[in-house]
Amino acid sequence: MIKKLFKGIIYIILLALIGYCSIKIGKLIKYKHDESKLQTAENIEEAANIINTSLEKKKADSVSMFIKNIDESKLGEINQYLPSISGSVDSYEIYKSSGKTKVKFVIRQNASTYVYNLLTSSTPIPANNPDADKLYSRVLEIVNKYTYKNMPDQQKVLALHDYLVDTCEYSTGNPNNDNEFRAYGALIDGEAVCSGYAEALTLLLAGAGIKSDIIIGSAGNEPHAWNLVEIDGNWYHIDSTWDDPKGMNVVSHAYYNLTDDEISFDHVWQKGGSKKASSDDLNYFKSSGTIYYTESDFSTTVNILLQSTPKNYLEVAVKDVDIKGCLNELMSASGRGNLTYTHIDRLDSTILIIFK
Repeated sequence: MIKKLFKGIIYIILLALIGYCSIKIGKLIKYKHDESKLQTAENIEEAANIINTSLEKKKADSVSMFIKNIDESKLGEINQYLPSISGSVDSYEIYKSSGKTKVKFVIRQNASTYVYNLLTSSTPIPANNPDADKLYSRVLEIVNKYTYKNMPDQQKVLALHDYLVDTCEYSTGNPNNDNEFRAYGALIDGEAVCSGYAEALTLLLAGAGIKSDIIIGSAGNEPHAWNLVEIDGNWYHIDSTWDDPKGMNVVSHAYYNLTDDEISFDHVWQKGGSKKASSDDLNYFKSSGTIYYTESDFSTTVNILLQSTPKNYLEVAVKDVDIKGCLNELMSASGRGNLTYTHIDRLDSTILIIFK
């Protein structure tokens, strides 16, 4: 899991590997049982997908499957690929039967799971779970403060996304601090890695009555997590981690409400199923009218917006224009001798963050 490489006058490079909870390795056992209904995973991502699908259908204490062509020593990394909102792997046992390898993954629930179940199915949090109780109270506090009953869903999602990006700091991940990988770290401690951001947004949206999934994939050839969110009947990708560029103190929307094609520019995941993100109706820059197609429109409008915004930066998008030409036009229109900015290349546009 890595942060986006931002290019321009400001360069930020951040590489952070997603961590995972320690997993107990089970002993090798000969096993014989009715295994006709078990699925077979041929890579670690498929194994995680089988676990997640099983947990979405029903609560389970364990999930079993056959594995093929998977290095057994890599099974301890399964939580890197598992959306832990449904539960995470606590331990596993390996069985050998008729030349096949079967693995039984033992599942544990955590504070995020308990809170999610309470928000979505009214399942009470088990007794003696103070972290879950605290996390639940925090989710309700944020949702009640930043959204209201008849607020349109698209405004709710934007408000909760912006809150999360503004208040959480990206962490490089301490394997000894499980909170950094959970929603608890993002919403209580204010520090998390990508899985914590994704969990936190899922809980906040659930508290606001909005459906979302956690996508486990990769970005920059490293494991990464982000969200798939349903707004007004359409699904959109939101990567709140990459919308929080470390060290810049900005709330970006470069990875907000993207289609499958748009986020595929630099994110990879196992596609399939019925949840397709194909609409760009709520693309942040399209819906806010801050995407520009000519240098003259850019310089005139952006100069006005840059002077009027209460923030110390302005975020806009440009398409089919010369960026240097746009910035030169802006400097001429504003009377400035220089500009501090960064830019983020997208599939068919460029996002500019220009500082005052």
